[in-house]
Amino acid sequence: MFTVYRSQALLGFAILLLFLKIYRDGFVVKNEYYLINIFAQLTISMIVTVIFKYPFLMIYTGFFFSTRPRYHYRKLVVLYYALIVVVGLLLVNSMKEELWYHLALLALPIPMSRAEAQALEEKARADHIEERVALLIKQNERDRISQSLHDNLGQVFSTLSVKSDLAKKLIKKDPDLAEKQVAEIAQMSRNNLNLVREIVKDLRTETISEALFKQGKRLEDKHILMATKNHDLALNWPMDVQSVLSNVFAETVNNCLKYSKAHNYYVDFFEEDHKYQVLIHDDGIGFGNNLLQLGKGFGIQGIKNSVHKLNGHVDFYSDDGAYILIEIPKKEQS
Repeated sequence: MFTVYRSQALLGFAILLLFLKIYRDGFVVKNEYYLINIFAQLTISMIVTVIFKYPFLMIYTGFFFSTRPRYHYRKLVVLYYALIVVVGLLLVNSMKEELWYHLALLALPIPMSRAEAQALEEKARADHIEERVALLIKQNERDRISQSLHDNLGQVFSTLSVKSDLAKKLIKKDPDLAEKQVAEIAQMSRNNLNLVREIVKDLRTETISEALFKQGKRLEDKHILMATKNHDLALNWPMDVQSVLSNVFAETVNNCLKYSKAHNYYVDFFEEDHKYQVLIHDDGIGFGNNLLQLGKGFGIQGIKNSVHKLNGHVDFYSDDGAYILIEIPKKEQS
């Protein structure tokens, strides 16, 4: 009798170790082997149910479904419930009064894992959207680079090529005119070297879209929602304006995270005939009056200095949160 009991105990222990190994591997197994892993878990659970009248290993597999909700989740749930019915038939004689309680316990992981699966799907969807936004920003940046090079350098190189050909033809016929053409080529080269430097400087500047995306991620990590209004207006604003506003966004987000106790951060863009306007506000505790009077704290002076570089104006005030109104005049077209 003792020998039989010992053999069953060793068998049960070995089966349990095998189940734990397969269950652990399920979290790292490749997608193509995921279903095989699930079937292996359920098979071992049924073996334990038949031999030892213990059906509860299935509960672990039921919770396991939520780890990869996109992979045949509904079909696996149907299979799981079908196996619960089989378990009920196998144990109907040995667990009479407790049977329904045990079956209900076995079914419990499914609604719980479903909530977890939905949460994982939402997170995956949000991550996918973020990836698409990041790719869109990169694509817009590439388009901006190519357009800038085309608009500023394409015509220049065409003109240099024409003048070089002309100087080559005139070098024997009219040396003075050829020398004049060479001098113009040299002057154009110097001028456009500065132009290239300006283009490179602009390309290194963070755009408003990039700044909002980056700062939005920082806020999201602290469970603060960023919302923008009329963002499309600012996409084509001058790069010096975008650079200043990007710095302002970084500073105000720092303030929001450190001091505001806010749940929402808003950025509204406006454009009039002669100026650009941006209203930044949150729903936190607002500014302290003493800090506003002294112009210190919350990065206020740094924001003022950045905006004043473009002859702009900035107002700070509190009204159920902190408000910053920025106005930057448009440059007159020459």
